[in-house]
Amino acid sequence: MYKVKSDAAAQNQPARPQINRRRLLLSAAGGIGALAVAGGARWWAERDGERGPRL
Repeated sequence: MYKVKSDAAAQNQPARPQINRRRLLLSAAGGIGALAVAGGARWWAERDGERGPRL
């Protein structure tokens, strides 16, 4: 049979860290933003110089 912990024993255990929805969404948005910046920088470096010199 399974042993059931008493309420007192359960209260002594530290809370399991959990990620909340806001932190998850902000992390995802930050990751997508970082990929967009990296892609834009690569595009800028590889573009043709037909429009004049690079700044």
